[in-house]
Amino acid sequence: MARIAVDIDDTLYSFCDLARRLITEEGFRTGDKQLIQAAYAPWPEWRTPPDLIGLDRWLEVIGWCHDSELIVSQTPYDGARETLDELVDAGHDLLYISNRATETEEATAEWLRRVKFPFHPAYSELVVTDQDKKPFLADCQYLIDDRPKTLVNFIFDPDWDEAGPGARRAFALTKEFNRGLTDVPHIYLAPTWAGLRYYMAGKGLIKELAFA
Repeated sequence: MARIAVDIDDTLYSFCDLARRLITEEGFRTGDKQLIQAAYAPWPEWRTPPDLIGLDRWLEVIGWCHDSELIVSQTPYDGARETLDELVDAGHDLLYISNRATETEEATAEWLRRVKFPFHPAYSELVVTDQDKKPFLADCQYLIDDRPKTLVNFIFDPDWDEAGPGARRAFALTKEFNRGLTDVPHIYLAPTWAGLRYYMAGKGLIKELAFA
């Protein structure tokens, strides 16, 4: 069976929606037009938010989003929990991994339990890190993430897999900033978790749905 890494922000719940809401609220509260403009502008690239408001302010926004009370109040994407349940039922192990401050680990674990994601030492673990994910992904065969660089490196960096580039598979919810990966081999994008589930079934990770 496989070991599958699962990102959290914009994979299990919408980080971008939360960030836009907080930026909008702060912009109108303070009258900061730069924040208001950033909240309503499209974010077509991963680097767009820091380009719009500056890296230091964007890191501050990320900190707002990763407030413990906000973390535990997030609503997961439809179908995410059910799909992960199926993966565990099929015998796979899950590695929940998120780039966020290490002090948020307790709140992140509490959220996973509260919304009833499959989270138990027998078949899953949680890594919260402010460092590169790469060392933690070394023994994973599959990845569910949203960041373009992470997805591409997971598939094509030869240092990540003894089998060589292209031996792994990755899945992602379609976002403005990762649409350019649509035609990249071994990366499968879908607008919903139902679509991701379809691709996972096609790769034999879970059973295909039976239709009458």
